Amino acid sequence: MGKKVMGRKRHLRVDMRGLIPAVTVLPANILDRDGAKMMLRSLRDRYSRVKRVGTAGDDASQLIA
Repeated sequence: MGKKVMGRKRHLRVDMRGLIPAVTVLPANILDRDGAKMMLRSLRDRYSRVKRVGTAGDDASQLIA
C-alpha cells in the first residue's frame, strides 16, 4: 500500500490535527523502526514540548514509552 517509488520508504509525522510537519524519505533497506528513530531524533529540538508519540502499527511500539 502506498508504494510509488521503487527502493524508497517514506515516514510521515502528523500532529493531532492531521497536519504534516515532517516527511523523511529513506532507502528501502532501512528498517521502519530505524527510520522512526531517525525522524524522532531530527525533530527532538523543534518539538521539545511533545510528551507522547504514537505509531500506526507496531514498527516503533518499543521505541517510545
